[in-house]
Amino acid sequence: MQKQLAPRKTGVTTTVTVVFVILLVILGWYIWTTHANKSRGSASQQKTESFVTFSGTVTARNNGCTHDDVCTVSVDGKVIVTGSGLTADPDANVYGTTDADLRIGDKVSVKARSTDYGLTLQGCEDCYVTRGKLQR
Repeated sequence: MQKQLAPRKTGVTTTVTVVFVILLVILGWYIWTTHANKSRGSASQQKTESFVTFSGTVTARNNGCTHDDVCTVSVDGKVIVTGSGLTADPDANVYGTTDADLRIGDKVSVKARSTDYGLTLQGCEDCYVTRGKLQR
């Protein structure tokens, strides 16, 4: 006598698969549109971007970006982001010039982008934190 196999529940499996695919499509669309909007930026953000230049004394240095953190140099208490660790956005890794061997007490000149989050060299190839007189 032959054994009869239990009937498959294909209706439930198909429904779960369809719902899963729909959720993946919605999630992909959301990520894609969010990334596209961040890349473009709003017109008001682009108009308010400004640059600052000043001279001062290095008061702190953080090289954490070698371990997927943020590198910073503080000049007279103003923190300037000079680098970052790994990131999914390749354009985010464009930074200006920073003297590699800066030490606390060094006199430096700074040109940085002023953003809503503070001062940064990110996205500014001609920005810098270097020893010496203020460059114009």
